Amino acid sequence: NQPGGKLSVIDEGAALAAMRFAKNLVVRPPGPGETWLRALQKLEGPLAFTSAGLGVEFCEAGRLVRKDGLWQLAVCDTHEMVGGVHCAEFTLQRMSIVESVCVGLVRSSLSPIADWLPAHQSTDAWMFGAYSGALWHGGGSREWAGLLAGPNVVQQGDRIGLVLDLVRGTLSVYLNGRQLGVMVNSPELCSCAPVCWAADVSRGAAVRIEGKDPPCLQVGAR
Repeated sequence: NQPGGKLSVIDEGAALAAMRFAKNLVVRPPGPGETWLRALQKLEGPLAFTSAGLGVEFCEAGRLVRKDGLWQLAVCDTHEMVGGVHCAEFTLQRMSIVESVCVGLVRSSLSPIADWLPAHQSTDAWMFGAYSGALWHGGGSREWAGLLAGPNVVQQGDRIGLVLDLVRGTLSVYLNGRQLGVMVNSPELCSCAPVCWAADVSRGAAVRIEGKDPPCLQVGAR
């Protein structure tokens, strides 16, 4: 910023460009010492985990997280979604033979370090359990229409694609590019926005996140 609080030409242009995202993402004014150009770069940049619970290891500029021991949450909290359709792909770089990775959504108000419960059991989370394939939400797991039979639903190296539609209130699951189905179909998703992509990790598991263009859904295609 220039003296007197006026924006530079570059920062003014960056502020206008950032507002293009305001329909679907939370656009926050830059804090002290920051610029609109930096805020725009965060919005346009690759998805990355930006906050996490104790003991979570960040790698690859936050695109990969790893955690030994008990569950801890990692959140993309600079990418708060409020509308439109969004897609993220989670690659399981490492996982144990039991439930050690859950990926999905959390309310932006859910702190990675404030809740003693594993985050995937919270009422503020909607997560896909990589070992069981179940939906985790509101204190426990439950089956859903696209649930694959048996344990070890997802193997190490597999890619879990999630498509969030905040117009219809749906969260769809893809496995290695193949659609499994709509895991969540509830207006509650829309009313809980802003929400963020997240991963709950434990037991040495490691997961990578990448933003993707939303595919054309077989169920409720746009």
